[in-house]
Amino acid sequence: MTWYAADLTFRGGVSADAEDEPLYETSIRLIQADNEDDAMTKAERIGKDNEHEYLNDAKEKVAWTFVKVCDLQEIEDQTLGHGTELFSRMSRSI
Repeated sequence: MTWYAADLTFRGGVSADAEDEPLYETSIRLIQADNEDDAMTKAERIGKDNEHEYLNDAKEKVAWTFVKVCDLQEIEDQTLGHGTELFSRMSRSI
């Protein structure tokens, strides 16, 4: 099996206020897979599994949804674990 780094993008925002500009999060995850197609399937599953909602301090529902796998790269170092988050960044645009 081979390790891959998957660049996942999530979109967050208050669902009741469509006028607010959404917030985007980039999350880099390690994926262990037999091949690139398998790695993409696993990366998409991790993205969907990490969608969530919660109430903010103003009691508004905030929803984080998976947008897409932006990039997938094979990793040479085989010492890390499946699904480990390596990097996360939030921004107002992709």
